[in-house]
Amino acid sequence: MPTVRASEHPFADRLCAVIATPTAAEAWTQIRKALEYTKTLELRLDWLKSDRERSRLMASLKRHRLVGVTLLATCRRILGGGKLAGGAEAELYWLTQAREAGCQWCDLEIETLRELPGQCARSYPIPEKILLSIHDFERTPKLPNRFGHTKCGEVDAFKVAVKAQTLNDSLRVLKLASTSANVVAVPMGEVGLPARLLAAIAALFAPTPGSFFSSSIRRDMGSANLDILLI
Repeated sequence: MPTVRASEHPFADRLCAVIATPTAAEAWTQIRKALEYTKTLELRLDWLKSDRERSRLMASLKRHRLVGVTLLATCRRILGGGKLAGGAEAELYWLTQAREAGCQWCDLEIETLRELPGQCARSYPIPEKILLSIHDFERTPKLPNRFGHTKCGEVDAFKVAVKAQTLNDSLRVLKLASTSANVVAVPMGEVGLPARLLAAIAALFAPTPGSFFSSSIRRDMGSANLDILLI
């Protein structure tokens, strides 16, 4: 089994590369490139153009031993702002396949969680650690002061990605990262870009990285290029 090792780059613990491509071959090329800089990868399975390509990527992951690498699988449905045409069962199926391929984390959107019996995900064989994601691509809604664990303990971390229309919107979103444990806070859109950049700089030079994601920067997913998320 070929071995692929994570980067020893000085900021490798604070970078997450987002792999979003139409084919498994392109994804694997990006994975190898990303591991020159980071130890953490988000695999956007919904960006792969077919189930066949998803199966190919899972097979590639099983054939290689990724040493010191944290993998987060995302297979977001169209309903939640992603590209997967299927329903909750299709998403859970591919997240299950991702766990079998070695993914330790998964991104589960709140729309899917609400469809599950009892709104609990732990009974499904998806990756052990769950990042619950909440998106609003139109505006910044009213946000709580902090996030806490939901019933059944099915959530290990939260992601809040909403479109910022004002600087105050950006500040409200990023405040969640400082008042809550294990939160990805992403103000999206052009207005949110300066706040993402400042948060990224702060994350890079903080004394220690956050317990998971403390502050973040991410380009809007307008292409299949490699994206970087600072953690």
